[in-house]
Amino acid sequence: MFAERLLKLHKQRNIFGHKVQDKRGGDINIHSWDIDYNGELSQEEKDLMNKIMLERRKKHWATKKNITWMDGMPLTDPDIKTFYDKPNLRTMLIKLVKLGYLKLEKCKDLVDGKRVYKDDGDTGYNICKGKLSFPVSRILDPQGVSPTLTATDCCKLVVIIDDKYIRKLTALELKRLCGYPDEFKIIESVNVYDLFGNTLMPPIVRQILRLIYK
Repeated sequence: MFAERLLKLHKQRNIFGHKVQDKRGGDINIHSWDIDYNGELSQEEKDLMNKIMLERRKKHWATKKNITWMDGMPLTDPDIKTFYDKPNLRTMLIKLVKLGYLKLEKCKDLVDGKRVYKDDGDTGYNICKGKLSFPVSRILDPQGVSPTLTATDCCKLVVIIDDKYIRKLTALELKRLCGYPDEFKIIESVNVYDLFGNTLMPPIVRQILRLIYK
């Protein structure tokens, strides 16, 4: 179902090189509400999600809430009304919480270097899902440069084939991206995504050694 939604979006616009994450904006980000991941939304509701996503990162909210600024603060109804004052705002917010696009929570403050909920703070709306909340984290661009492979999300990097299919990277592709020869043997019981996500790239190591010992 998730792949089908991405392919549907790909038919509307090119999504090569795009990331799937809710807590960032920009032209290369695909959000859960863009593909109706948790349930269908109107364009007005999607616009509201986009505004909340961007506003929750602005530093003046930290001053207003008397907390240390951090990236992504929950916004209350009065906060949201300052930039999106519509008659049906309350109805939309209730729906977005019910569908799981937004969650209700208190703001956090930094205490001894740790983020802790501010018990006397107001409850507000915040984005639910982060980068690793989805089956896919990035759609690779066949003409672009590969991102760094990490054990955390190497298994969530995908390619689109013939604009019809989505699949993960194969072991052979992972070998080539990391600079291993095609004949490099991998034990069958090994998780190839963890393996190559944690590996050192032989061509890089080779060049470093040459610089040290030349």
